[in-house]
Amino acid sequence: MRLMLAPMEGVIDHTMRELLTSLGGVDRCVTEFVRVSAQLLPARVFRRYCPELAHGGATSSGVPVYLQLLGGQPTVMADNAARAAELGAPGIDLNFGCPARTVNRSDGGAVILREPERVHAIDLIIAPERRGQGFGGAAFRALQRDCAVWGKPLSLSVTEHNPAR
Repeated sequence: MRLMLAPMEGVIDHTMRELLTSLGGVDRCVTEFVRVSAQLLPARVFRRYCPELAHGGATSSGVPVYLQLLGGQPTVMADNAARAAELGAPGIDLNFGCPARTVNRSDGGAVILREPERVHAIDLIIAPERRGQGFGGAAFRALQRDCAVWGKPLSLSVTEHNPAR
């Protein structure tokens, strides 16, 4: 069994990741979400959310810390994922599951699931009933190829009982 330390804004920050991973048993951590809107973010933003980037993208106990991105524009998200990879993030986590109204009003989180043509990966990952309908398998495979080139894994965050259905 693998144990992932999920992000929780205002609770699971760098200090808490250090503490909890020092106790053992955690296989991976994910940062609080980095809000991506209209532009490529400066490196300092990624380093603020993930100070572990200065140490190979891992806690002092050696547990990898994935950078979580939240946003609604695929091109800008891809650019910022590339920046995170360049800075040494061991993995990228895309947040499509945050149900918070504040986040959803800002074009992020679960609200994106209402427009599968923007996500391009919904049919393959989180909505099995839409598989094979062509909403974006090619785009998702391109993202997988990019992650493979960067040598970084790709994961998606979703919630089981998503309000966007």
